[in-house]
Amino acid sequence: MQYEQVLLKLAPCGLDCSRCAGYRDGEIARLSRDLLSRLGNYRRLAPIRARTDYEFAGYEQFEKY
Repeated sequence: MQYEQVLLKLAPCGLDCSRCAGYRDGEIARLSRDLLSRLGNYRRLAPIRARTDYEFAGYEQFEKY
């Protein structure tokens, strides 16, 4: 990759935008959408799992994005 191409991918903060959690079309966003689609209709089970698995307590927020 040439220097100019690298500069196009850098944010003002100096990080690679595509690897940032806040980048809409980045890898994290893509993986989150994939996970959501694989979970299917998990909405009904998430509250039950949240009783014992802390990670599911924020499922509604995850599902919104």
